Amino acid sequence: MGISCDSIPDSLIEWLLKQQIFWVATAAMTGHVNVSPKSTSGCFHIADKNKVWYEDLTGSGIETIAHLREPGNGRITILFHALEGAPRILRMWGTGVVYEFGTPEYDAFIPPEKRKAGSRAAIVINVHKVATACGFGVPLYKFQSHRTSLERLWDSFETFDRSSASPSTDLAVQSLSKDSEKVGPHPKGIKAWWTTENLSSLDGLPGLQHAHQTYAVPTSAFNRSAPDKYGRMVRLAEEVGDNDAERITQCTNGKENVGVEWKDKSNNVAGDEKTKAGRHQQLVKGWNESLKVLGAFSLGVLITIAYFRLVTALPFRST
Repeated sequence: MGISCDSIPDSLIEWLLKQQIFWVATAAMTGHVNVSPKSTSGCFHIADKNKVWYEDLTGSGIETIAHLREPGNGRITILFHALEGAPRILRMWGTGVVYEFGTPEYDAFIPPEKRKAGSRAAIVINVHKVATACGFGVPLYKFQSHRTSLERLWDSFETFDRSSASPSTDLAVQSLSKDSEKVGPHPKGIKAWWTTENLSSLDGLPGLQHAHQTYAVPTSAFNRSAPDKYGRMVRLAEEVGDNDAERITQCTNGKENVGVEWKDKSNNVAGDEKTKAGRHQQLVKGWNESLKVLGAFSLGVLITIAYFRLVTALPFRST
């Protein structure tokens, strides 16, 4: 039902590149196991039969990068599964290397004109084992679209990084020389987020090492004028107050969330009230329909009673 080999079969490369989602699993040597979904268009790449890489976008954690960098670790597994068409599961086992934003290695994999908003690293995996399985237990789903929420959010952060760059700085993503004027990160920019959220893992392992300190200016291919897809953020980085900038977000350990509110346009600040109002309208509509039916039935009964009374009141004539 499945195959096992030391490299990616040629017959499966086209199938791999068509998939819209994959999963990345890593683990600390002693500590947490992490599994992350990856689902941004065009982020997965096959360099050859034993080397793949993907563009890692910013998130609230840094587990994958921290695990790959842990001394003696570097283990990583990638899982693909078919949600449409014939069933199939494919796993890749390997060791990963991290190239952070602002390094020459990162630029070689991800040039500025192709960079996604929020991109913080290129994760390169040296694959040593590939195996497929039947996938009969995976349900069927119909793919609609990739969400634009994540890139739109990070692009709003990166806008501040670009605005705080030196006027003489080329807006292309490139490292500046040590002799260049150092420009500190904007408190509302993505480098500030990296500094507060992405420097260590849940187990205290080191995360990002360079991206938050590089002089490189983050630009991307993201089109802000493009239509939103499934969940536009209603509170973007430019709407975060000055007091919030000191702590980009505090969403763990029961602390108050003072950062970006992760709410869809259809579920904004007044979302709960709108939901209640919508339910009330549906209830009223249901009652109106019921009253119409009841009224029609009652009218029919009254007409029937009046008819029989009229018939009984008329004199009976025999022929």
